[in-house]
Amino acid sequence: MADLGITYENLQDYVARFAGWAAKASWTSENTSDFALILARGLRLYYYPPALPDKPRHEWSFLRKIGTLSLSVADGHDYDMPSDFSGVIIGETMTYQKDSSQRRMGQLPYWQIASLLGKTSPSAAAPLYYALRPKTYVSGTGQRWEALMYPTPDQSYTAEFQYIVNPEVVTAGQYVRGGAAYSELLIQSVLAAAEEYLDDDSNGPHKQAFMAQLMGAVRLDEAYLRQTAGEDTQP
Repeated sequence: MADLGITYENLQDYVARFAGWAAKASWTSENTSDFALILARGLRLYYYPPALPDKPRHEWSFLRKIGTLSLSVADGHDYDMPSDFSGVIIGETMTYQKDSSQRRMGQLPYWQIASLLGKTSPSAAAPLYYALRPKTYVSGTGQRWEALMYPTPDQSYTAEFQYIVNPEVVTAGQYVRGGAAYSELLIQSVLAAAEEYLDDDSNGPHKQAFMAQLMGAVRLDEAYLRQTAGEDTQP
């Protein structure tokens, strides 16, 4: 079934038409490199939009993901977070999976858990608290994160949490995150990036169209988030 979402190839077509470039099969190496820069800038604007008046910057529901950590005696108290983890766990969502009798974990600052681990020797048990800290930066893989657990596990557990992902750059044959409901916003974000890069215009018609589209897109996503949180349901 056809999908109204936007693909990498769709965005190539939109940018080529805006820029007056030849058909994709005849693009120069400069066209190809320019498109890569425009696409990256447009996706950043789309995924991390500016704040609207009287609102904090919106975090899209389609950038939320469920992750798990396998805790064990052998691995101690340090655990690598998923490679696409942005550094943000949503609310108080670090919990044990449903078949566990353990309660949810509380978040503490890293220094506090490090201090507890360094000054006391508690008996191993189901971790009650966790902290997040950035790992040493590696240029080949980018920024990664880890979780520090306290106390250290006394057996195997599976922790589950909801987090904000670092979205990938799309490539040939791929759809962009968000789906059909946000397609027009995405198109305008990439064309706004093309305006700025090619025409040196940071507030052109496509940027203005993006900001107009953004208001409705945020309202739609807020309604979805309320519904999934149970705020729009009747008892």
